[in-house]
Amino acid sequence: MKTTLEMRMPDFDTTTIRIVIPVRDVSTEYDDECLKFTLRSIEMYGTGQGEKVVILGKRREWFSEKIIVCNVIEKGTNMYARSNQKVVEFCKINEPFILMNDDMILTAPYAFNYMKYYVDGNLRDRLISIEDKRYLGMVMNTISFMQIRMSDPNFLTHTPFPVMYPEEVVKVMTGRNGSVMGVSFRQVYGSKFAVKSVKNNEWQARLINQPDLKIRNAKDIPGVLTLKPVISLNPHFYTAELKEMLSKVYCKKSKYEN
Repeated sequence: MKTTLEMRMPDFDTTTIRIVIPVRDVSTEYDDECLKFTLRSIEMYGTGQGEKVVILGKRREWFSEKIIVCNVIEKGTNMYARSNQKVVEFCKINEPFILMNDDMILTAPYAFNYMKYYVDGNLRDRLISIEDKRYLGMVMNTISFMQIRMSDPNFLTHTPFPVMYPEEVVKVMTGRNGSVMGVSFRQVYGSKFAVKSVKNNEWQARLINQPDLKIRNAKDIPGVLTLKPVISLNPHFYTAELKEMLSKVYCKKSKYEN
């Protein structure tokens, strides 16, 4: 049975919260549609008190002036390293922010000014559940890079992620030659910094329900929208039926769209 821990973070000032979303330089129709659903969900379920959305990547034609765009050029062939490059570059500003993905959709009011780290069991259990070989390879590289134990907390949850020590993470994620590692940003950050919030193995005893859920088909949607605060999509299961259902729930354009 999967279990989850939430670790309380310091309050953010709601007027200066930055929600940072890295995107691919060359987007697909799926990428743009998911990002629109994500932005609409932020407007629907955020605090509504001044969250600023920062996109790390190229500006899309449909972006409104409400989006802050930081165009960090992608380098290399490793998809995970390219995404990390953008986040690490933003970390150099050295101001706390909230990291989200472009396919991370809120389904209920979400207190961005009252953030938590979510830990979903341990890494051993997480590895067993990974089907994508490329993703599995990245996680194994992360474990080797950080010398993480299999019994350590798994931070690979698909939830908004508070980055409280951006300057420090730049040092950890950057190699001697200046390149950024193709590892899991969440797991590296969680293992190095977030885990400080937990004494010894206390996390094993402080558990809540898993906060997010992967959506595999349209039938998942109705129940999930009332049970989970965050859902995540997957291009392999993104059907016309699922798109239609999401379009009905998130039908209104957000202020982030022209």
